[in-house]
Amino acid sequence: MTPDFPEISGSLVEKGGSECDSGDEPISSRLTFSIIDLEEDSFNEAEETKPRMPIHVTNPMIVVSNRLPFVLTRNADGMLERKSSAGGLVTAVAPVVIECAGLWVGWTGLTDFKTEDSIPESKPDDQSPTAGLKSTQAKPVLIHNSETFDLFYNGCCNATFWPLFHSMPDRTIFDINTWQEGFSIRMGFFLHIPFPSWDIIRIFPWCDEILQGMLGCDLIGFHIEDYCLNFLDCCQRCLGCRVDRTKMLVEHCGRTVQVKALPIGIPYSRFVNLASVAPRIFPSTEVKVILGVDRLDYTKGLVARLKAFQRLLIKYPKWMEKVILLQVAVPSRTDVKEYQELKEDLDKLVGSINGSFSTPAWSPIRYIYGCVRQDKLAAYYRDATVGLITPLRDGMNLVAKEFVACQDDTNPGVLILSPFAGAGGIMQEALQVNPYEMENVADTLNRALEMPLDERQLRMFQLKKREKRMDVDAWVQSFLHTMGAIFDDKDESPLMEQYIDKMEVKDFDSSLGPLVDNCSKLGVILDFDGTLSFLARTPQLAIIPPETKRALERLSNISDCHIAVISGRNLEDLQNKVGVDGITYAGNHGLEILHPDGTRFNHPMPPGYKERLEKLEEELKEKCTCHGAWVEPKGLLVAWHYREVPKDKKEALFLLAASIYKKYIDFNVFLSRSIFGVDWTERVQVIYAGDSAADEFAMEVLKGVAYTYKVINEDASAITKTWANARLQGPDAVLTMLKYLERKLTSRKIKCNRTISLLSLNRADEVVELKVEGENGDGEDGYRIRSGSISALSRKFRPRSQSQKYMSSASFRQK
Repeated sequence: MTPDFPEISGSLVEKGGSECDSGDEPISSRLTFSIIDLEEDSFNEAEETKPRMPIHVTNPMIVVSNRLPFVLTRNADGMLERKSSAGGLVTAVAPVVIECAGLWVGWTGLTDFKTEDSIPESKPDDQSPTAGLKSTQAKPVLIHNSETFDLFYNGCCNATFWPLFHSMPDRTIFDINTWQEGFSIRMGFFLHIPFPSWDIIRIFPWCDEILQGMLGCDLIGFHIEDYCLNFLDCCQRCLGCRVDRTKMLVEHCGRTVQVKALPIGIPYSRFVNLASVAPRIFPSTEVKVILGVDRLDYTKGLVARLKAFQRLLIKYPKWMEKVILLQVAVPSRTDVKEYQELKEDLDKLVGSINGSFSTPAWSPIRYIYGCVRQDKLAAYYRDATVGLITPLRDGMNLVAKEFVACQDDTNPGVLILSPFAGAGGIMQEALQVNPYEMENVADTLNRALEMPLDERQLRMFQLKKREKRMDVDAWVQSFLHTMGAIFDDKDESPLMEQYIDKMEVKDFDSSLGPLVDNCSKLGVILDFDGTLSFLARTPQLAIIPPETKRALERLSNISDCHIAVISGRNLEDLQNKVGVDGITYAGNHGLEILHPDGTRFNHPMPPGYKERLEKLEEELKEKCTCHGAWVEPKGLLVAWHYREVPKDKKEALFLLAASIYKKYIDFNVFLSRSIFGVDWTERVQVIYAGDSAADEFAMEVLKGVAYTYKVINEDASAITKTWANARLQGPDAVLTMLKYLERKLTSRKIKCNRTISLLSLNRADEVVELKVEGENGDGEDGYRIRSGSISALSRKFRPRSQSQKYMSSASFRQK
């Protein structure tokens, strides 16, 4: 029976490269897209002897990656042949998929693969990790467009994600065309490469979109805690999400996303067995072997490694003819110019070193450019004196783990490891070296070659014990345990999910605390629908919660706080809905403003505005009143409501409506200037909160001069681009913010002995200077109370400057 093949013609999920691709591939290849992702468990060395709980998977594992775990080629007769693919992810995950009778979904690597083609079974002598994976367990994705592959894989993945996520921004290329080619890939994943810091990821022009795409998952897995903390930091600083660094949680669009560190393991027993039966590779035991196994990639530090070995021979000539460096470089991305140039550089450097140090019976470097079968690789690991693993940056590096698994207990080798690989922070018994410092690497190589047997045995024993415990089975078990797919044998109940704590008043201390402390006047601008009130099916049903109304009333009585509520509603309707005295109301998105003292401001209308408004209403009704959208005339504005439009139709309809609005409405409303005055940026610290597209325009203008919040409601898209500094989860979080402002304003300390300049009430050409002191005149800080108070005045006169000509009058209520 022929299986159903999913087909992709435009956007794609794929992983390119040659049949020898191995190690860490770019982000889209290493995002293990699956219904089961990866999670961390706490590994305690004291528990090493405890029996591992059996894994009960409720469903077989489905792994969705860019490529199938093997390479398909066509022979001269056009028949498909199946070859092994030497990749770290394949080595770790394929045995698990085989054991649980799961599925692996991915691209075949062939643009001419058809639905009627059948994937061949593995050959009887196949010893690769995918040997037991049946053809029925491989579900190919059809991709017929080679240009799509080139844009996404060579463009977005290789040219952008790979160098950026390895913290090498100087090698990164940003191209909107290649980014959009992979834009539709928004799936949950475990990231097999590093996750960079905020300073690096912010260079990516669309970092907010990729972060939100990742947050569409319930669980996001990384190798080590450093990558988790980087991700949490980016979510907070780029998206304004609330994060819990202790529990590793992120709040996004009303959901709690769990972030976990899960160091990936290897099939430890498989490598032990391979090493135990593999024949010896190096005939002589007199010459010590330093082994390096890497994919040919600039992140692996191969050039620096060869130069460090050269330095060893110069600084320690005693090792001449007594040591060799065996470097295996697996071909990768051979069609990419940068990798072609790297191969040329390595070829020249190997030739130069061999030419300088070789004797008739000895050459210092043996260089293998090609794929090595896993059974031979196990023999290389076992017989090597030193494993030299020195990447400049690496997500984990499974070669280090494979080297340890294959070591002989009686005469083990020494592992030298870069701290810039994820494994560096875990495999502490390895000798740590800085790959950028050749002298340090050379000295460490000399130490490893001279290390006594007892020290080698002690270090390797601890390494082997950990890797045996933290193998690929433990990795999968930990993930399944977190996702609730493992049931306790006793009560058969799934594990409970974790949720981020409900937002509390104290949560605003870090963001709003310094703003409130350092301002003399605070202005708070709040949207109504979706910000102060919860969303309703129709505008008439929206109401402000009583507790929110009381909070606004209390804030309105604080002299240092000016509250303004803005809405697309007309002014009278907005005032009736809120019903709070002593605040400013801005109706019709600021075209009408009513101040607390009863003064009213109407924004001047441009010529012909009424006629254009009528045409706008007519065209919106003609083209955009479908799929639940409707038009509401509001006098000075025309509102188009699209909340009920289905998600798959919303974006296209919104773009159409936006283009119609742009055709008829082309003037700006300077809201803050209208509410607080022309020089408001010098006198008032503004906080703005809103949830709509209109609020987003205001946030863009206020960027850098006000602190803004994007309020996320139930109809918000998972990918919500915003100019805001932070996000608030619905009107409840807005209420919590208002409570914080009330507490902060009524208890903050003020600096005494201030001099305040006012207009002289007696002479028009003079200014009165008021000196404000503490309660006892001692000049110490005092607490700010609800009304302004002056306990002591000293009156001085000075000439009134021209700049104070238009200063508004001020009054104080006596204590």
